[in-house]
Amino acid sequence: MKATKIILWLLGALFGLLALVVIYLLVAFDPNDYRQRIGEMVQEKTGLQLEIKGPMSWSLFPQFAITLEDVQAGYPDRPTVATLQHASVAMDVPALISGRLSLSGLMVDGLVLDLNRDKTGANNWDRPSAASSPAARSTAEPGSQPASSASRSMALAIDDIDLQNVQVNYHDLQANQNIALGPVNLRASAIRLGQAFPLTLTLPLSVQADGKQAIQLGNKLQASMLLDPERQLYQLHDMDLLSTIDGVTRQSLLLEIKGDVDADMQQQQVRLPNLKLALNGMQGQLDATVKDLQKAPALQGSLQIAELNLRKWLSDIGMSVSLPDEKALTAASMTTALMVDRQQLSLTNLTARLDESKISGSFQQPLNKGQTEFKLGIDQLNLDRYVASSATPATKLEASSSTTAAATAKTTSDAGYSKAPMLPVEALQGLNLRGSVQLGKLTYQQVAMSQVKFNVAAAAGKLVVDQASAQIAEGKVVLKAQVDAQKAPLRNQLQFNVDHLALEQVQTLLGSTQPAVNGIGSMSGSLSMSGNSVFDWVNSLNGSAKANVTDGRLNNINLTQQICEGIAFANQETLTAAADSEHTRLTNASLQAQFNNGVAHIDSAQGQLVGASAKGSGQINLPQRQLDMGVGVTIEGDTSREACTINPKFQGLEWPLRCQGSLDGDPAKWCRPDKEGFAKTLTSLASNEAKRKAQKELNRALDKQSDKLSEKLGGDNAEAVKGLLQGLFKK
Repeated sequence: MKATKIILWLLGALFGLLALVVIYLLVAFDPNDYRQRIGEMVQEKTGLQLEIKGPMSWSLFPQFAITLEDVQAGYPDRPTVATLQHASVAMDVPALISGRLSLSGLMVDGLVLDLNRDKTGANNWDRPSAASSPAARSTAEPGSQPASSASRSMALAIDDIDLQNVQVNYHDLQANQNIALGPVNLRASAIRLGQAFPLTLTLPLSVQADGKQAIQLGNKLQASMLLDPERQLYQLHDMDLLSTIDGVTRQSLLLEIKGDVDADMQQQQVRLPNLKLALNGMQGQLDATVKDLQKAPALQGSLQIAELNLRKWLSDIGMSVSLPDEKALTAASMTTALMVDRQQLSLTNLTARLDESKISGSFQQPLNKGQTEFKLGIDQLNLDRYVASSATPATKLEASSSTTAAATAKTTSDAGYSKAPMLPVEALQGLNLRGSVQLGKLTYQQVAMSQVKFNVAAAAGKLVVDQASAQIAEGKVVLKAQVDAQKAPLRNQLQFNVDHLALEQVQTLLGSTQPAVNGIGSMSGSLSMSGNSVFDWVNSLNGSAKANVTDGRLNNINLTQQICEGIAFANQETLTAAADSEHTRLTNASLQAQFNNGVAHIDSAQGQLVGASAKGSGQINLPQRQLDMGVGVTIEGDTSREACTINPKFQGLEWPLRCQGSLDGDPAKWCRPDKEGFAKTLTSLASNEAKRKAQKELNRALDKQSDKLSEKLGGDNAEAVKGLLQGLFKK
């Protein structure tokens, strides 16, 4: 019993002595006396000038704790890199001695990192002359060993981490770029390696480049985090990431991501299983894996976008939508396989829906310089729902033709052709793509097309549309087009072959409300032009073309009626009735034209009319919008149903017409009888008629005289003489 009392007394004395030592240390040892020495040691090891301006405090019981205030660091003769308002840490010393890092609390408030790069490229965070510093030499000394596996696997236990108002500012004068991260706030508790713990993080980000409006992201993360260095597993479960994005669209974007993130560093992969995505009401799902994290990280998986009202969604984010059809863009969805690596973004097995259209194909977009590739198939597309019908030059000119007479006699400079740029030159010069498109059905300006397909390629300022074909207007169109935007002016080429087209539908497609020609047409040609406006193209049009029309009709022009009027005028007669038709029916017609700076020179134009034929030549001046053609019509049969009944004696003769005037004028006024030509034809006809009558009288006289002579001569001699006379004078 006495021994027990002695032991207890000794233990009491020992603890009392220990308490006296602790009290002495707390009273006699002031860490503020070592602030300068701490700064010298940091500079010696790292080159950083560390200045602790605020008070330092520490405690040993019940835990070892230290507090710092008002600290700044930076390299000599450079802007300050970091400042700190307050930091404190409290740790369990016995646990540390036993190989466990156990912190009851870690708090950092007001940490600011200012990273600056000047116009020369110099920065304030790289260590100057690192190779000659003592710390650099010490790290290169032989015999230094890496951290032991024991230190790497030290157990970690932190009851509470609280980071507040942490800011990272990056200013790059060389790249004219500013990035601000923060203020960052992080809160986590009950942190144990290998066990899940709650985490809350706010991470605002602002990026500004070239003086443009800054893009701002406000990020807030809540999740259950697991850190397991021993198994190299890192996980975020029940993650809820909410980001607000400003500066991209007129309205703020709200992105929300929910799900799990599992990183396995042994397998070098990160799993993103069924992440739920939402962007301002657009719902999606991502199921993907990121593999080969260290060498060549690549994401592979699938992405789904649920059906949404795209029109309303665009309006909600501040993008104005004005479409001809109010129901357009009201149903859109997409599903695709996704692959992203350092080189490109790839969408394969793509299926999408846009209203009634179903889209399938693939898309590859390089993330650095490279060629965009795509292949799309669309079952049906009605462009009239999405593209407003714009007035083409033909439409504008038709509208102007009814205004004033002066409007139909425009000069080249104001002939109604737009000088507005038609193609985005800068965009063309930067295009680098290759792809193909196939459409089962396509509707544009109420013209239905089917089996539409084309290939497109663009590189180095050249755009080529090749192997383009479509079933249109009951026929087929095949064409190839090229635009060269390497230098001004643009150079354009077009090759086309058209077979069995309904011409009135084609003219409607081109914007004409009053087709000039009806019928079934076939055309081919090779044309070139320069410039970037309709005005430029018309005035620089060169090349050749040929066309053929069957079962056709020239609208508002009755060539046979013009012949009837011309003959009546020449005979000083009046037509008893007007023609039943204002048009000219063509059973067959063809022409060939050579274009020279917009002027079509027609050397051969032929047509078979009802009861007549026609041929002509001349020119159509597109820049001046003037027509000047000479047409010869030959009456070959009955024309009573087309215009009037023409005396058979006028058949077989070529009756000349002069067709000239403005292309904007009334086609019924284009063609008129060529009075001089008609006069020559009638003169020739009168001369021939006089000769015919004279010959008839001569024949009658010869017959009479031959009969008298036969009576006088009698016998065979009389018949011989009679035959000789008739052979000499009769015709």
